[in-house]
Amino acid sequence: MKPETTSGERWPERANRLQPAGAAVVMLLVAAIGALLGPLRLELQLAVLGGVIVLFGSPRLGRDPELGRLLLEAHAGASWRLALLVLLIGGAALVLLAWWLWPTPTLLVMVAVVALHVGRDAAEALGRADDPPIVAVFSGMPLVLPASFHPGEVGTVLAWVTLAPDPGAWIEALAGLGPPAAILWFTLAGLAAGRFLRRTGAIAPVGELVAGTILFALAPPLLALACYLAATDGTRGLLGLAEDLNPDDGRAAFIATVRRSIPLVGAALALVAFGLVVALLAGIAPEQALAIVPVWGFGAFALPHLVLEAFDPAGDHRGDDFFGPEMPLERLKDALRRTRRRVARDRPKRADQRTGRRST
Repeated sequence: MKPETTSGERWPERANRLQPAGAAVVMLLVAAIGALLGPLRLELQLAVLGGVIVLFGSPRLGRDPELGRLLLEAHAGASWRLALLVLLIGGAALVLLAWWLWPTPTLLVMVAVVALHVGRDAAEALGRADDPPIVAVFSGMPLVLPASFHPGEVGTVLAWVTLAPDPGAWIEALAGLGPPAAILWFTLAGLAAGRFLRRTGAIAPVGELVAGTILFALAPPLLALACYLAATDGTRGLLGLAEDLNPDDGRAAFIATVRRSIPLVGAALALVAFGLVVALLAGIAPEQALAIVPVWGFGAFALPHLVLEAFDPAGDHRGDDFFGPEMPLERLKDALRRTRRRVARDRPKRADQRTGRRST
């Protein structure tokens, strides 16, 4: 996505153009602070990560009623709200049940889905949504780098989330898989950087990759993850929401986004507080409760939301200049449409030929 330099540039284009550079500056600042602070207690890191999940994740749920109406009104009529509520609550309940019965497989599925979503959003914002190495690099950064640089802390948290009695197995697994995964990631990152640098004005995405690497290397892992998600995917999500609310006036869009987000953030905070009370009353240690409640709750609401987004009939994914202006699925659909038109056009000719043969 080349920078706009025309005087008619609107605020969404300007904000999206400046976002990678701003994210890089924030990540470098947090990396410096993290290096100066040194190791932080996991409870404090978990509290910061949970706060980022609530502040940046909750506003995205505001689109669910709109998506639900687009998807369900034609089938459920005036009862689409009830149908959407049943789907969302039922989906959240199923995810929570999966967390309780199969925590490790659920974690792996959750990590894969969310990482792919984050990477896809990052690549799409940069105009490279169909470039697999770039999607893989942005998907893998928040997974591979924390586990590679800090396997002990990350393994302990994963043991808490999956109700494992001993974190040693997780720590050992991350310590073994981390180095080869890091080598693969850095190789893909170099390839992605080369592709970005071939394009005019594409230094900012490379700066984001470099700043993210420094962040995860120097800062405590969960603090780094919170900063990365807030500065990149979280900010992009809020910018997209603001653009939907008011694409012409940035100040009005910001005010509308805040007003729309406050009830959702408040409800999320209330649910987190309730979950923490329930976990503590159930005898779960406070530090483990801080890991379980935000992560389990995020999964319970994020997966139904992502399913709705996946079926969004108004979804408009941008292509890129490497694979062409259209998504592969769209090209396939276009080819099928052309084939159907050609078949329909040739059908009368074939009918006339059959009629002629019968008459002779």
